[in-house]
Amino acid sequence: MAWSWFAFAPWVVEAHGGNKAAAARVLGIDRRTLHRKVEG
Repeated sequence: MAWSWFAFAPWVVEAHGGNKAAAARVLGIDRRTLHRKVEG
């Protein structure tokens, strides 16, 4: 089974204390994209 970044996105945000900008940098995606995937 292939994992994609959005499967780990909530965990990465939590690991960064809720800092979505830092989590997005780690995932290599734009902060707005991360926000859409985590919130929506």
